[in-house]
Amino acid sequence: MRHFYFIILVLLGGAFSATLVFAQSISLPLALSLDAQPPSPSPGQSVTIHAATPTLDTATTFFNWSVDGTRKPKLSGYGHDSIQLIAGAVGTPILVDVVITGASGQPAQSSITVYPSTVALSWYAETYTPAWYRGKALPSPNSVVIVTATPHVVVNGAELKPENLVYTWGYENRDRLLVGVGKQSFSVQMPDQTDVDEQVRVTIEDMGHRIRKEASIFITTTLPRAVVYRLTPLGGIDPRAAASILPAFRHETIDLQAEPFFFPARSKNDLRFEWTIGGLSPSGNPQNPFITTVEAGDPNLNNLSVSAGVSQPQPNNLVARAISSVLMFFK
Repeated sequence: MRHFYFIILVLLGGAFSATLVFAQSISLPLALSLDAQPPSPSPGQSVTIHAATPTLDTATTFFNWSVDGTRKPKLSGYGHDSIQLIAGAVGTPILVDVVITGASGQPAQSSITVYPSTVALSWYAETYTPAWYRGKALPSPNSVVIVTATPHVVVNGAELKPENLVYTWGYENRDRLLVGVGKQSFSVQMPDQTDVDEQVRVTIEDMGHRIRKEASIFITTTLPRAVVYRLTPLGGIDPRAAASILPAFRHETIDLQAEPFFFPARSKNDLRFEWTIGGLSPSGNPQNPFITTVEAGDPNLNNLSVSAGVSQPQPNNLVARAISSVLMFFK
């Protein structure tokens, strides 16, 4: 309760007379707001609800908390401006209500609804792998990685469609690089270094600002690789037959094929292949530069080293390279 007084100056016979007038008492509403951290917790995650009372002394203010319509005496008391709760499953919102009473005895009330939600972040690297490869393509320096967010949000019993949510993407120390409704995917070019962890962040909100879900993922660059395989008589390679030592018969003609992995390329045609056989560079196969033929005609030759180098020009005059070697022993 606040009181206001006014001083009225009256002109009497050339002199001013001051009169103190009492005005009607005016009650101003107390400032009170609730904040949840995190705003949209994952199921089973701890969430803190904080009551902000900038016009009151927290220590002399009584906080009376209720959760889902049930009063919580153990969480209430003088100075209890924050409580911690455990979020339930997606689709089970938490309704938190607080009534405060300051030293003047004037009450104030505020409430907040917290919606548990989840979001999964996955990434796909636009790097080359053989058609038969069943593993995941890994990001290499200067490659493009696409990160996709898949949220699961339920508000008032209805699941919100991911394409109707607002996405705000950030990368390393840069924020708001991509903002918009339905922007579930974000493309980022990796740095020109290896073994570097790059953080991609996303904030997801609904149109009514009832949920705010944040997530991040770290992506690590790796070196491109090359592996030499022996071509089978029926054509093609046996992916299980990669080895650094290869037994062979004398005067046997052996075809070898180099397979690149994780180069930022769409096909083998974007790559350069260089073979070395016994320290010499063969003329090569213009049609299939990733294949070479080895034949040991020297009867005194017991072993032969074969290497395949794969390279690709990169921005800033850099070159991505990978080398694979095989030591052939002749029987």
